[in-house]
Amino acid sequence: MIKESKTDVKIAFRKPAYPIIPELMEYLEKYNRTTKSTLLYDDLLRFSGGISVYDKEGNDTLWLRVFYPEFEQAEIEAINYSHVMRQLLQRHCKKTPYHKQGRG
Repeated sequence: MIKESKTDVKIAFRKPAYPIIPELMEYLEKYNRTTKSTLLYDDLLRFSGGISVYDKEGNDTLWLRVFYPEFEQAEIEAINYSHVMRQLLQRHCKKTPYHKQGRG
């Protein structure tokens, strides 16, 4: 169930950010769970409107479904698409060396 948002909750329910300790970063890097993205939190705040998302019982989930102007949506999708493709290519190249693909 979705209802229109009555208040600006962009920051009100934002979870705090915590630094990543070196041991966790080592683990994430070891299992290829890190990523670099050019998409920033501020980019995601450029939405033009949103609606609160409610669960089946009508309780506010504290999630907000947002809408972006067409040009903002296109830019965010382009950033995300190029990032995902770069990640997929990097993972594919690590798993399948070029010379083993019958091309060299």
